[in-house]
Amino acid sequence: MKTFRLPIATAFGIFALGILHPVLADSGHSHGTSSSTSKPAPDAPAGNYSSIGQAWSDVKSVAESCGKAISAGNLKPIHEETEKADAAIKYLQNAGGVQDPEKKPRAEAALKQLLSLSGDLHAAADANDVPKSAQVLKKFEGVMKLIEIQYPAEALQTPSGMGAMDHGDDHHMETAAVATTQVSVTTENPLTVGKKASVTVKLIKPDGTPMLLSDLKEAHTEKIHLLINDLSLGDYHHEHPTATATPGEYQFTFTPSKSGPYRVWADLVPVATDAQEYAVADIAASTESEPISNRKPNTSVEVDGLKYEITFENPSLKAGEATLGKLRITTPDGKVYTQLEPVMGAYSHIVGFSEDLKSIAHIHPMGTEPSKPTDRGSGELEFHLLPAKAGLMRLYAQVRINGQDKFAPFTLEIQP
Repeated sequence: MKTFRLPIATAFGIFALGILHPVLADSGHSHGTSSSTSKPAPDAPAGNYSSIGQAWSDVKSVAESCGKAISAGNLKPIHEETEKADAAIKYLQNAGGVQDPEKKPRAEAALKQLLSLSGDLHAAADANDVPKSAQVLKKFEGVMKLIEIQYPAEALQTPSGMGAMDHGDDHHMETAAVATTQVSVTTENPLTVGKKASVTVKLIKPDGTPMLLSDLKEAHTEKIHLLINDLSLGDYHHEHPTATATPGEYQFTFTPSKSGPYRVWADLVPVATDAQEYAVADIAASTESEPISNRKPNTSVEVDGLKYEITFENPSLKAGEATLGKLRITTPDGKVYTQLEPVMGAYSHIVGFSEDLKSIAHIHPMGTEPSKPTDRGSGELEFHLLPAKAGLMRLYAQVRINGQDKFAPFTLEIQP
């Protein structure tokens, strides 16, 4: 039996904000919480702030305080914190501050959604629902990041010497945590191009005991997401292994189309940490990997008769800078495809790999998510991309059409 094991990987952080599922919808849409349970926000008074930057600093501080309350399992402070958030958001709505004709409606819609999410967070905390509170807070933080890229950078800065209404001004980008899980993979035989391989994945907790499904939280309908690619970044697979009779061991099958080993990123949320992490291992092969080919940037591709295009608000993608992206899927007559089927609780999953094989992005689009299998979505989807480092990135958009998963590959060049 061939075994290849890598040390625990750090959480490679090309993290895009779409993974937080910010939803730009009518404020009456509470995304999982009925409007009757949300705290009414439209009548909340605007806060007494001296600047947009001061109000925004208060919003950031509220998010941080709510995160600490959720981590501690004590939701009582959230009641007061969301009232502070409402006051700050109302001030931002009244103050304006975004003049760009394209960004202004986005900022207005995002602030409206942020106010609605504040109400949802308030309701979840009042119900003492820790998981729901954590879920809503992630959406709240995602919409915050969307708002940040609509405003001029200087507008959101707190004036010198003026704090955010007695709160700190720390701000965190939502990223995956350092991996606490060890992962190893084994196969009966080395990988062979075109031959189905049965792969066993072993997950070990920090204390050396097997990681069971009960030790993991579900994320997008699954507890284990395996993001797999060959070292040339040309053969991406998204798999979900099933538990075997052996505790901590899981199996899946896939058919490689490229030579050489394949890298596996296990996307996990351990119950113990309640934080997303990636643990990494390689599937061994007896052949050498192909070099990365097709390095020329490519943002348009045809897959099974449909055209897939991605565009970015800032065409010059830079490491460390978030940008708004759009995926557009059209039929041969140029019309937007409107029959996207639910795939793991979303209408698309977008995964990007850096050429050094040390960074990965797992992105979900913004907007309304499917709530039942018969829901259908539009082929125009927005997302955020935040590249961690410069160089080539291979990006795959996964959608489901007529019951089949389709993968559209793109090549991006990230500037320093």
